Amino acid sequence: VEGQVAVGRGFAAVFDSVLTVDAGTGCLATDQRNSARPADGDGDGVAECDRGPVEETLQPATYAVTSGADAVDLVPGDGDGTTATGECTMRAAVQEANARPTADEITVASGANIVLTRAGALVDAAVTGDLDITDDVVIRATGATLATVDANDLDRVFDVHSGTVTLEKLLITDGTESTGGGAAVRTAAATD
Repeated sequence: VEGQVAVGRGFAAVFDSVLTVDAGTGCLATDQRNSARPADGDGDGVAECDRGPVEETLQPATYAVTSGADAVDLVPGDGDGTTATGECTMRAAVQEANARPTADEITVASGANIVLTRAGALVDAAVTGDLDITDDVVIRATGATLATVDANDLDRVFDVHSGTVTLEKLLITDGTESTGGGAAVRTAAATD
């Protein structure tokens, strides 16, 4: 039962899938699992008491790219990484990883061909143009063959603003730039 607590006859059972969100101050020192309160449940850098019986902490996520299309994440930060059509694109996965303060992973099928088609250079939200990265992430192909990420001569491919980024088994191609920096990967942060 998601988001509920069963209470009755002197006991309260906490379900593992209880969803919590930072809600304010004035909570007990520990939750029903004896975890310290308050905690930063939504990852915004501010420790506040979570609504509900337990404190929640974000865990790193893995987003498996299921489409070579270039569509945006429907709701960045919801932990889903899917587009309006229910697929996970590279752009949607990057947007989702950016929205979460955890070191996430994005996987791409071996041999996949991802072509960026959303024109709009110099936009720093990964909505158009290059794939702007603002948090720690590993992006890798899962098999023996490289996956291709093609900027389609619209912009550079990856623009790393912050975070530690690891790119593995990717052929990064057809990037362009007009402001200085890399046409495939421009970085202001540490990369592997």
